[in-house]
Order: sequence, then structure tokens, then C-alpha cells
Amino acid sequence: MINNYITYMWREAPNVREDKVYRFQTNDSKINLKMRRRKDFELAAVGINTKIWIYQTKKQSLEEAKSTLINITLCKINFETTERIFTANKRDSLNLGEQFSLAF
Repeated sequence: MINNYITYMWREAPNVREDKVYRFQTNDSKINLKMRRRKDFELAAVGINTKIWIYQTKKQSLEEAKSTLINITLCKINFETTERIFTANKRDSLNLGEQFSLAF
């Protein structure tokens, strides 16, 4: 069985200029553990009948929030224009092992 793990990120109130709160949602338990360990993340919602976790955090800029998404997921991120959210799909993961294998 192939699981399609995906992590979403969006701004809580995109029409409010002063709003700096971002939401991160995932169905990947490994990403959940990473977000749970971070001091700047707060659990906002949990799925009842499905594996889903939603965290919120304050970031000063969109670039900082996107950087956080990349660091947590180790995936390339995409922007869904219709939904106005960023996604990081596990199948688009950055293969860091290949990058560093030449050094050994």
C-alpha cells in the first residue's frame, strides 16, 4: 500500500495585513513528530477518524514560513493558486543522500 503523505501550509487570515499566523497540516506521522518537537509550533487540531494534525505558528514573513516548510518536510514546495496554499508532497522529497554521497 502506497501512502500519499502531504503537508499543507497556509496563512490563517490572508486578507489581514498584520496577521503573521500560519497553519501547517500533515497526514505524515514523522512530520507530526518534527512539528510537535518545535517550540514555535502549537497543536491547533487533530483528526478524529483519520491521521491528520494541524499546527499553528507565527512567522514574520512568507519567506520564513516557506523556509520552515522546506526544513520540516525536506521536500520541494508547490503553490496551489486556486486554494492559495503551499503543499509539500512526500514523492517530491529532496534526495539529500545523493548530494552528499560523493563526499564519502
